[in-house]
Amino acid sequence: MINKFGYASEIYEIDPQDLVNLKSKKSEHIKYNSDEIVLLINEEDDYIINGQDFIKKAIEEKTDYIKVKIVFKMAYSKINIFKTLIKRIRSKYVKTSKNTYHMSPKRIRELNICLLYTSDAADEEDS
Repeated sequence: MINKFGYASEIYEIDPQDLVNLKSKKSEHIKYNSDEIVLLINEEDDYIINGQDFIKKAIEEKTDYIKVKIVFKMAYSKINIFKTLIKRIRSKYVKTSKNTYHMSPKRIRELNICLLYTSDAADEEDS
């Protein structure tokens, strides 16, 4: 059985220090270009599928952020479009990682990503 993988719709700029210690793993089922850094987000462990040398070079050159393609294992078939439209069902298939990745603040604004914050921060804002 071939594993199905989903690809993030954006390329993310991530701190190379967050990636350098991840294990490498090859997969013939994930498509990428040889010059891309590819991060597989997995519930158990995250892996670098391609680009370990680019990450090491970025650290040597003290590069703040590098462009990373994010891939994840699909929890359901792409064909079942109705599951993606129903929020309650869709929430069962959310993929998360136990790792934290630091992104370029500029890129966060460009992607119009809403950042979540703790209730303590919200309490400070309210006072």
